[in-house]
Amino acid sequence: MHKFVTPKSCMALLGGVALLFTSLLWSPSPVAGQGPENRPTIAPPTATPLPGSSTTTRLSPSLHGIIINWGFRNEPDVPVRVSGTDWHLDATSDVEGYYLFERLGNDVIWLNVVPDVEGNIKPLTSDVAVRPAPGVETIVNLGVYEGDEPLPLPVAHTMEASTTQAQPGDRVTFAIHVKNNLETPITRAQLTDYLPAGLGFVSADSDRGLVDYANGLVVAHLGTLDADDEVTVTIVTLVEPNGGESWELKNRSSFFYQESIATQAEVTVTVVAGPTGELPVTGVGLPLAAVGLGVLLLASRRLRTRPAR
Repeated sequence: MHKFVTPKSCMALLGGVALLFTSLLWSPSPVAGQGPENRPTIAPPTATPLPGSSTTTRLSPSLHGIIINWGFRNEPDVPVRVSGTDWHLDATSDVEGYYLFERLGNDVIWLNVVPDVEGNIKPLTSDVAVRPAPGVETIVNLGVYEGDEPLPLPVAHTMEASTTQAQPGDRVTFAIHVKNNLETPITRAQLTDYLPAGLGFVSADSDRGLVDYANGLVVAHLGTLDADDEVTVTIVTLVEPNGGESWELKNRSSFFYQESIATQAEVTVTVVAGPTGELPVTGVGLPLAAVGLGVLLLASRRLRTRPAR
């Protein structure tokens, strides 16, 4: 029996051919120049799945980012370490430069590129202070460089203190300035400052976003900074007593955002302590006690030498 092609079957065949042609026309193709070896470093991609990641929001705090060899490429096989007070975790960036830490607590942690003692890659930052939060995607892109000096950075980050020399009990104010020198906005911007030992927190403020403080860490949530936007974060501190010798306070702030590498700024304040290293009022205690003892001894001597009536 011969089978004839009916109009209905002919239309189905033509529809299938059209569907096949459309799928071929719209199938995604690799973008030229976007391989791991020459991916743009100013705006690293965010759609590529991260190792071990999922499409759902992580409930436990996580931290991820890209290791960027500044001015050249995303850098694979770079050891990265996140550490707390008495623990640390290690990871290595993948072929596209990505690293990932999951199931972190919400305490203050420090993020570092582990230097390669045998190579010529140097980290741009040291001890980037971060406080991950459940359900919040924390992105910190870390920069490395080769040679003597890194190329100019895309964000200007400076820090200054109200004084270069202070005494215990003095207030010292730190002004931290950030300016976006890119021609495009930067997003998810955060500025952190883990106050060093010897500095007590008084207050913090920013001309953009919200600022919070907990467990020694000041966090300014700056959000989106448009091109040429400038932000100033102000932190007021109190110098605490610390022994009887002069010493130095090194205060470092870190700034990180989604589009490029984290930056840091640092300022040093010399603390000139008194003879006891305490607050001025406590230094008066010993002289006053000595005067009181002298008066008591003199009075007792007069009582013993007074003639009997």
